[in-house]
Amino acid sequence: MRVALVDDDDEMRDARRAVLPEHPDIEVVGEVMDGRTAVEYVLKLGPSLVLMDVLMSGMGTRDIAELLDLSQQRVSQIARGTR
Repeated sequence: MRVALVDDDDEMRDARRAVLPEHPDIEVVGEVMDGRTAVEYVLKLGPSLVLMDVLMSGMGTRDIAELLDLSQQRVSQIARGTR
């Protein structure tokens, strides 16, 4: 499974990246810190799963999901709340 990490919190991205290698069928294909870059990366890299922060500055999760849906990019989304 190809996974993209989207979070403006370095610690959260690091924590997710640290856990994912424990699963041999998961490959992290990209990491980004903001919504606009996330849309570009998802469209370019085509991950099957996007692990995304709900509360990012700038473009939020709902905006990202709508843009990806409009582009007909098929990804699953898992979002987290605040700590």
